Amino acid sequence: MKHCSFLLLTIMLFVTACSTKLSSENSTDRLTYKPLPRELQDDLRPAFDSVFYCVNAIPGCDLHSLMVIQNGKILYERYGMGHTSTELHTMWSATKTFTATAVGFAMQDGLLSLDTPVVRYLQDELPDTLSPYMQQMTLDHLLKMSSGWKGDIITNRIKGGEHFDAVRACLTAPFSHEPGTHWRYNNMDTYLAGVVVQKLTGKTLEAYLRDKLFSRIGVDTLCYDQDWRGFNTGAWGMHISTETLAKLGLFMLQKGAWEGEQVLDSAWFDRAMAVHIVQYTDAPDSDPRTEGNHLSDWKSGYCYQSWACHIPGSVRADGMWGQYAIVLPDKNAVIAMTTICSDREAQLRAIWEHVYPHL
Repeated sequence: MKHCSFLLLTIMLFVTACSTKLSSENSTDRLTYKPLPRELQDDLRPAFDSVFYCVNAIPGCDLHSLMVIQNGKILYERYGMGHTSTELHTMWSATKTFTATAVGFAMQDGLLSLDTPVVRYLQDELPDTLSPYMQQMTLDHLLKMSSGWKGDIITNRIKGGEHFDAVRACLTAPFSHEPGTHWRYNNMDTYLAGVVVQKLTGKTLEAYLRDKLFSRIGVDTLCYDQDWRGFNTGAWGMHISTETLAKLGLFMLQKGAWEGEQVLDSAWFDRAMAVHIVQYTDAPDSDPRTEGNHLSDWKSGYCYQSWACHIPGSVRADGMWGQYAIVLPDKNAVIAMTTICSDREAQLRAIWEHVYPHL
């Protein structure tokens, strides 16, 4: 138990810090914070506070923050002991949804097509020989986690600070399936999609998103890990506040509209928030969307770098240990949560039982 407590403390300290090689674009010179409107509902607080009691009752778990937005206004927010509204949380894989959004902006800018082979955008990175599967891989394959690569061979090396060419490693990685035929969660898919955006724009993902997204939705503070070559890691490594995470969810809910302006084409969200592939083809024949089966939040299909929830039409950005931006079109609502907890099912169950019914 002592060893587990020490490991958990280590993770908690890591989660709240900016780690690895960080982007130098942390200046807030061009960005101005603009808070979301707040219309806090005291009558809902007892029910929503229950999420804290449920999650913190799980051994080794700590709920850092919970924010609920409906009809464009924050109606509830709370921060756990030792955590604040300005804290930059490590997003882990919730970072992936930001990367997909960057792809959407690059598509809107006419820089890329989702159905064009990725290697056409990486001509100056190509090895002498390419496998047939690598030659046919597209951004669509990468965004829905269906690259077909045998496994992830870059994440631990990048996180370890190793000086190596992660792009070349991706381009020469072995395959186990033809692209597009099988879902397999893989950081390499998101990393390479992010590299394509960075190569085509001539900017890091952080700089591009600052210009295209963060400056429009009123985000002023963030930082973002880079690999040895200076590419933002794409699949993880963004450090932002809970409100910034919630703003991403609201941007998705509003299909790219913000304060009366269509910042990103709504057609992008029609595609990005649609289910493209089923995660577990070997699952039991019973309907994974069965009401009350919260495990189905990981079986209801995968969108573009976001997960479909068991409630039809809902999607979420989802990071390890529990960072969520849950988009609920049926309630015109967004729920953002940051935790440190290994019981992911219990975290979401607390949301479905104590928040969703009251919206």
